[in-house]
Amino acid sequence: MNTSLASGFAHASGIAASGSDFVVSDMNMSTISEYTASVSTVGAPLLSGFYQPFGIAVSGSDLFIVSNGSGTISEYTTAERW
Repeated sequence: MNTSLASGFAHASGIAASGSDFVVSDMNMSTISEYTASVSTVGAPLLSGFYQPFGIAVSGSDLFIVSNGSGTISEYTTAERW
């Protein structure tokens, strides 16, 4: 087991899996980053500009992001990069 799969986050606040990839929200950096199962970064960051992204979820090809600071939920689809 890899006890330090990914590191360098200011405040990792959410994680979601999609197939063999996973995405992580960083509340302090206001970013969403995507990683492969081999822990190579796919998008650094994949998305940015959120106000305290706190939670994320994947449903099919859709990515949902909860921004704690702005009280919003955003949705991104494959066509928007996810």
